[in-house]
Amino acid sequence: MDSSNENRDESSFGHAVLSQFCLDPSYINLNVGSFGCLPHAVRIAYDQLSLELEAMPDLFIRRKMASQVTQVRTLLATHTGATVDNCVMIPSVAHGINTILRNFPWNENDKLIIASTTFHTISRAVDCLSFTDPHPTVSTFECLFPTSHTEILNNFRKCVQSTKAADSSASVETRGQYHTVVLFDSIISMPGVCMPWKEMVRICKDEGVWSIVDAAHSLGQELNIELDDTDPDFWVANCNKWLSSKRGSALLYVPLRNQDIIKYSFPPGIGAASPSNTGVSAFVGEFHWNGSKDIITALTVKAALEFRSSHGGEERIINYCHNLAMSGGKYLADMLGTEVMLSPSGNPDELVGNMVNVAIPLPPALKPSADLMRRIDKTLLEEKKVYAAVFYHNRRWWTRVSVHIFNEVLSLWGLDVFHQFIVGAFVYHYLITAPGSRLLDWTFVANLVLELLLSNIIQIFYAVRLWKLTPKPKLVFLAVVPLIINNLFLGIYVPVNLSNQVADVSKIADINFKWAVITLLAGTSALDFILSTSLIHALIRMGSQMRWATSSLQVVAAFVANTGFLAR
Repeated sequence: MDSSNENRDESSFGHAVLSQFCLDPSYINLNVGSFGCLPHAVRIAYDQLSLELEAMPDLFIRRKMASQVTQVRTLLATHTGATVDNCVMIPSVAHGINTILRNFPWNENDKLIIASTTFHTISRAVDCLSFTDPHPTVSTFECLFPTSHTEILNNFRKCVQSTKAADSSASVETRGQYHTVVLFDSIISMPGVCMPWKEMVRICKDEGVWSIVDAAHSLGQELNIELDDTDPDFWVANCNKWLSSKRGSALLYVPLRNQDIIKYSFPPGIGAASPSNTGVSAFVGEFHWNGSKDIITALTVKAALEFRSSHGGEERIINYCHNLAMSGGKYLADMLGTEVMLSPSGNPDELVGNMVNVAIPLPPALKPSADLMRRIDKTLLEEKKVYAAVFYHNRRWWTRVSVHIFNEVLSLWGLDVFHQFIVGAFVYHYLITAPGSRLLDWTFVANLVLELLLSNIIQIFYAVRLWKLTPKPKLVFLAVVPLIINNLFLGIYVPVNLSNQVADVSKIADINFKWAVITLLAGTSALDFILSTSLIHALIRMGSQMRWATSSLQVVAAFVANTGFLAR
């Protein structure tokens, strides 16, 4: 790294680099953790390589591609502290983990442990193992946050040991002959928390079980990965999320001792049928060509690493993003009156990388649904042009804010927009489209009843005033009192039945007590009309007796004061 990069301050981040990314300037991206974000420099490199490929496809694929892929593998091996021949390029973490699971020599009594926070495409891959025999028995390691790394490690060891203890129930012939495999994250997706994955790998070694590390979020968010030293059995990471390469590029690490397990890629590569004479291992050759796909995406890793190096390198970038995640998380938590998901240990930010989780002040009874999440996505993306992931974990609602170098503290005003939407959308959903609490339903009823009662009390006051001013009070009694009684009765009947029968505002037209609503509205309007016109008539008759009423303006003022037009 040159001295100019080392001496840069953080002023070269934030809005100063936003134009270097392919982002709409009006869009506030707080969700890099899901799909990454492409710099223009990487896009240009992709376009140039694509043109070179399309100019002479056979020359590029048959003669040039292997050396360029090897160059990328070498760069990533250096980046992760790995032996280059233990590294191959794949399209995604999901592809890599499916490859591992489909190649592993499962036996009938094998055990597979996954975490409760395992990403859904990975847990789905685990579920699909049961479609064929033999397949492992799957158990779950419960991960509930906030918690500490120490607590995670203690619970993890207990889970592994208890799963292994099941071997005691096996027959003498099979006891100790099955595999126990543990699949866990280096950095969990949601909640976005850093795991003590290196220590977890060590526990797996101590307990004699296999480790598969889903490191989808590690590259570009974690320093000092040191794969050869940590020595997991399998390790898979995306390059497009935080490293900013083109989507469809990922790294699979398999140490030499386990490479014979991976007999085919997913789908099988041409190398399995026709070994090349390029000098690469069968493992590396298996991933050279797996059918027609976009082969350029993996090659953009070089441009992505060069882009990050031009901005000071990994340590500077990751430190900036981590510090901004901490300050931005506190900012949002203060706005919401909640808290950041921090570790209760002596190192509270050990859970936080470039992603921070902030609690949303919503009732635990509100559960996630497809309709609710679609509404959130639609409003945030299409109307507000800001996005951060929203999720439900450990009986609470959270938002995960992902931070990159184009974000800055001042740009986090977008969190204000996010906050306003979240509160509005969830309150609307909870009270109107999907009420889930009878307490809130009856609060809604009480509010309507009190509002209608207050309106009736005001009408009674005007009726008393009219009784005193009119020369024929009996007519007032006959006209007004029945309407007041009608409005009082229906003012209670309608809200109660509305709450019982209507769970969606769009279904109001289907209620079976329309007569009551219409009668209530008609009665209230009729009473207002009778009171206001009668009072005006009475005041006009009294106008000639008012010595101070010497102008029309004074008479109008008297009408307004006496009939309460302003209040109405």
